[in-house]
Amino acid sequence: MGEKTGGVFQVGLNRARYLDLANMHFIQQNYDAVKESLYAFLDTVDEESEPGVYIIDQFDVLYDERKQQRMKLEQSILDAGFLEQSITGNNGFTQIEIETLHGMKTVCWTAARKFGLLYE
Repeated sequence: MGEKTGGVFQVGLNRARYLDLANMHFIQQNYDAVKESLYAFLDTVDEESEPGVYIIDQFDVLYDERKQQRMKLEQSILDAGFLEQSITGNNGFTQIEIETLHGMKTVCWTAARKFGLLYE
């Protein structure tokens, strides 16, 4: 349990801070900082708790969807030939990574609201 601070537990405040930072960094397109903020949030959630299991399950679904998108992109690059691969390959993977981060952020916010993680 977190240390109680002014009627709200410190763990919940830290979680809210991490998610707010993830939002701010996402807007600034600082995706490494988004990952760091999300990982800091995830470090505060026990993997075996109900919210932890929910997050892991949702991440699995998210990663499966992104894996399918990446495979389709790789196939379209192969079908298009080498020239298009050198022009569009990196942009496509970057966009998939950005969408994955956005999805992770959404899962974390949903879990925080659904399980009251900001009020522990």
